[in-house]
Amino acid sequence: MVEVLVTMVILAVGLLGVTSLQFAAAKHNSDALARAQAVLALEQFTERLRSAAVVGSTGDAIVLPEKYFDQSLYQFGHLSCNTGESPYFCYCDAFPGALTNCHSSTCDLNQTAIFDIYQASCQVVQHNPAAELSMQCIDNDATDSLSCSGGSRHILMVRWPSLPWQNKTQFLSTLCNPNEGDQYACVTQEVFF
Repeated sequence: MVEVLVTMVILAVGLLGVTSLQFAAAKHNSDALARAQAVLALEQFTERLRSAAVVGSTGDAIVLPEKYFDQSLYQFGHLSCNTGESPYFCYCDAFPGALTNCHSSTCDLNQTAIFDIYQASCQVVQHNPAAELSMQCIDNDATDSLSCSGGSRHILMVRWPSLPWQNKTQFLSTLCNPNEGDQYACVTQEVFF
């Protein structure tokens, strides 16, 4: 009888270990999926940026239209939704009437930028409603009137909340977490024009 009880205890401890391993595998698979989707979204947004780039006013550099640097356009900041649904169903399930659809209409550079940011934002939140898209410019010429001069560094980022596993401290990039107490994972991509 004692041997059966010892065997049951050993089996129970082993099963707890397997269960913990399954939870860890599920979390890491979820993180890997979020990263893969973020990389895909950034690559597609980069292609949109490359196709939108124009020759600058000085004629010697390629620049992006200024609307791409309007931070209020990211995360659907210029749209409103009263349904309380996830961002994808709120803004992307049906095309918002406040925007110009550049697939069916001719758009100028600003409308194209707004449309590109909208579509990239929809792609980011489609599988991860808490994800955020942003673009930052490290301007190499602050003396001109452009937000981001030709030859500048553009940092594209998708970030999402990252919860610690088993209350263990995790390494978090300062690029993803500029504020004290932020808990985000992210994928970044640098683009030069």
